[in-house]
Amino acid sequence: MIDLQKSLTTDISQNQLSMMSKLVEKAVELALKSLFDSNILLARDVIGADKAINSYEIDVDKSIYAMLLDSQIPPDILRVIVSIQKVNPMLERIGDHAVNIAESAMNIASLREKTMFFKLPDMADLCKKILKDALASFFKQDLKLAQDVLSRDDTIDQLNVSITNEVKTKIVSSIMCAEMGDISLERGMEIIRICKNLERIADLSTNIAEETMFVTIGRIIKHNCE
Repeated sequence: MIDLQKSLTTDISQNQLSMMSKLVEKAVELALKSLFDSNILLARDVIGADKAINSYEIDVDKSIYAMLLDSQIPPDILRVIVSIQKVNPMLERIGDHAVNIAESAMNIASLREKTMFFKLPDMADLCKKILKDALASFFKQDLKLAQDVLSRDDTIDQLNVSITNEVKTKIVSSIMCAEMGDISLERGMEIIRICKNLERIADLSTNIAEETMFVTIGRIIKHNCE
């Protein structure tokens, strides 16, 4: 098994990707905190910090391209390089989803309505955990942890559907009964938007775990490929 921490060939891109992953985890954490605490300033910080994540994506790509110029790369090392290149844009997209959540947090806070998040905090906790474990599986080459991550995605998908349906029902009920006190259309749409972004973070985390499978055992499981 390849040791990502000791491989001289991948040191530069590995370190860049590690730093990028920490920024992405922090962005998701703070975006959700800004949402549940109605903290507009914190949400703005998340949006402003996205430039650093985008910069790391470019740096990792450049490092990968430089390494691929070496025609003597062994197959096992090449798998690491290819996976790093694929995980790189995944992290950038997760950062974008954190920005989307932060923007929704700002919009919800400005509405000054009473708090109603449905099961969103539960979904948020599951998403933070799946992201953390997916990244740990990749950097530690933990096959068992990667398999565990892959088994959790359905739960988050179900929460996305459940929360979205509940919000829609609540909005319709409020409109029909002329009781907008529970949840406004604007707040409801932002909650649905947050659910979708959390669901995408979970999907991308699952994709990272799939790359762990590819690096450790050379198996491509995406789209049921072998």
